[in-house]
Amino acid sequence: MKNNSIVKVLPGSILKNVTRTCLLSTSFIQQQYAFFAHLGVSQWEVEKH
Repeated sequence: MKNNSIVKVLPGSILKNVTRTCLLSTSFIQQQYAFFAHLGVSQWEVEKH
């Protein structure tokens, strides 16, 4: 019967951790994308002139 209480507690904390991880990785990916997009534009500007 002990396992049942553990199972009840786990999903909530796992869900919180997964949500936090997803949010963090999403913002990280967006930062990387913005950074590389900026680099690409700078490179393109240099080649154009």
